[in-house]
Amino acid sequence: MALCCYEGSAPDEGPSAEANAILVTAGHSAKGRFIVKALFEAKKGFQVKALVDDPFSEQSQVIADMGAMVVKGSISTLERIWLATKGCGTAICCLDPMDIVTDDAKATHERVLNFAEHCHEKKIRNFVLCGDYAELQKLDVDPAAELLKLGFKSVHVVAQPLFCFEDFTERLGGMFVGLSKNSCRMELDVDPKSELPMACAEDAGKIVANCALNPSRLTENPIRVNATARTLEGYAKDLSEATGIQVSYARSASTGRISAKEALQYKQIISAYGTHGQKRMEGIKSKDFLLWAEDVKFSFKEFLKNIRRSNSKPTGNSESLMAMEEMNLLNQLKKVNKDASHVVDDFYYLHIAIVVVITIITSTIATIICFSS
Repeated sequence: MALCCYEGSAPDEGPSAEANAILVTAGHSAKGRFIVKALFEAKKGFQVKALVDDPFSEQSQVIADMGAMVVKGSISTLERIWLATKGCGTAICCLDPMDIVTDDAKATHERVLNFAEHCHEKKIRNFVLCGDYAELQKLDVDPAAELLKLGFKSVHVVAQPLFCFEDFTERLGGMFVGLSKNSCRMELDVDPKSELPMACAEDAGKIVANCALNPSRLTENPIRVNATARTLEGYAKDLSEATGIQVSYARSASTGRISAKEALQYKQIISAYGTHGQKRMEGIKSKDFLLWAEDVKFSFKEFLKNIRRSNSKPTGNSESLMAMEEMNLLNQLKKVNKDASHVVDDFYYLHIAIVVVITIITSTIATIICFSS
């Protein structure tokens, strides 16, 4: 991972009182979540807003509980994120794997620039970009220079892998199949020899947050953080060594619990890295994958145990499942904004009242038809 800072025509000391908020994209991802966590841990008093794909997902609830305002949106939905950008002085564009146009690096670059231009139009003065720009380097453009032309006071670029270690229990967690108490298998339609570069999201989040909180701090040399590049077979071997669970990898066209759209996207991204050996930047001490796996071995075992439990649960009838989904949605809505709990309760009772009224009207009509016939 490398960091570069570029400053515009005037110094800037961070979000002002009038723009006392920091926007983070891909807040639902592990990378985005640890950025949000680091921002709050700094205790600088800034409000944090996070763009997420689903405000009611478990991942979004985690950052909502931290105190972040979660808003549905991404760098591709500019027409829907006006509330998120309002009042922000700094934007952190954390590129998610689903933000990448896999077969067109120029399109990805334009997507980022369009989002940045939108942020500048909303009076955001500082911009932090973090993502894997290996493909964009083929365009012979300097992303920071392009962003600076838009008029930002300061621009930081943090180059880091699209995937992180924590993805093994999140976005890539759906590839674990064939689970038993002491073994499991990872399945994805990727060449076993393809290398996947990754970094620790927690370590990266602290660096990115530091950029946002100190926008005018310049660095003469790139700040480098260790990253790991292994094949999926290599990662499986490390997981086995760290956890004591026999983890293997097998290439499979089956998408498991990963959606077909995401599985295809991941396949294209990982395949593009190739099998020639990834040269990763080294510098500031950061966890490598094996150390990370040893640190999280107990939570990883619990993660696999929860998958086994969910696989063994009875499906139930459609009515009971629908009722459970409604209650889950209401409970999640309460968690998004605890101050709005009474609104949710009112909505729930109104929902019940409407169902009762419809039932009475339907029964009455049926009775009238029965007597008239």
